[in-house]
Amino acid sequence: MIIKRRFATYGQLCGDEKSKDAISGILEKYKVSQDIFEATLDPYNGIIVLNTDLGSGIPGKAYQEIRVALDELDKTNPFENGLTYKDVSDIRTFTSRNGAAIMQVLYKRRCEESPLIVQVIAFEYKDGKTVVIEPWEIGQIIL
Repeated sequence: MIIKRRFATYGQLCGDEKSKDAISGILEKYKVSQDIFEATLDPYNGIIVLNTDLGSGIPGKAYQEIRVALDELDKTNPFENGLTYKDVSDIRTFTSRNGAAIMQVLYKRRCEESPLIVQVIAFEYKDGKTVVIEPWEIGQIIL
């Protein structure tokens, strides 16, 4: 399924050469320690890019550059996460401030593994119709 890279885990993105190259280039630029570098690029890293915080060890400026680079890649090279709607085990719903829109995070959770986002979709009720809209930024997504 095609999703925005900000909703993928670093582990998933390491399976995509363009994403991995962008992330590793930025981490090298900021001289991130070898331990953090390896942990970030670990294929089993379950941290969702959008949920990156100071605990990850990635400097704030580096994270901002990673987000910009991944957003640019989304425009030119959409990311396929290899999941389908059959993989969805749970759905988390967020409402807009004015109550006219909802955003749903469809995700896969298996036992002890980190959850993986299958898709993020948003709908808005406007002028008597429900339409699909672009998902908005909500900060950390707790699944």
